[in-house]
Amino acid sequence: MANGEFVKHGMTQERFDFLMQPFEGDESVILTADELKDGWHWCDEWDGLLIHKDDIEFKHCKCEFMNKFRKENI
Repeated sequence: MANGEFVKHGMTQERFDFLMQPFEGDESVILTADELKDGWHWCDEWDGLLIHKDDIEFKHCKCEFMNKFRKENI
């Protein structure tokens, strides 16, 4: 990665911006298996916001499939 490039929880700004574009059936907008494994997901509790397990928003996430990332389950 280039010096000064924004990286949030292992995701570059370019990838984050790409994922945040309007979804129009483009399968490349889907999170990769590695991104899901790292704790990224589209949170229903946050109206589909893309969040990571280390984001402050995750504290209020109730998505059951993300339970494996909750501190009480580690």
